[in-house]
Amino acid sequence: MESLLEQLIADFHERKLPAFTRRHVRLPILPGKVDSVIGMRRSGKTWFLYQIIADILSKKIPKECVLYLNLEDERLLPMTAADLHQITDVYYRRYPLLKDQICFFFSMKSRIFRDGNSLSGG
Repeated sequence: MESLLEQLIADFHERKLPAFTRRHVRLPILPGKVDSVIGMRRSGKTWFLYQIIADILSKKIPKECVLYLNLEDERLLPMTAADLHQITDVYYRRYPLLKDQICFFFSMKSRIFRDGNSLSGG
């Protein structure tokens, strides 16, 4: 699993963000808080996350400080809720100096893990 996470992280940092249509909405970012984007299926949540990432990158923040990971990727299906720590483990092993600077962006609809635990998203 860790080698797959390493590859997914590298892939995100190497590729360009997809083109998106800018929406006139903002996320009320509060320091020290987790922000969630929820909504109905196919309402543009993922594309809104790309917009937020683009805005962050436009402020000259290195792309290595940002991660978008699609938890619905079929290659991650063996992952359980207890395995989620592997994402940060792999990430900080790759970028140890960014430990206090990272923004994580996860896209998921509703994920039931093999161990019966679930994470629900928009």
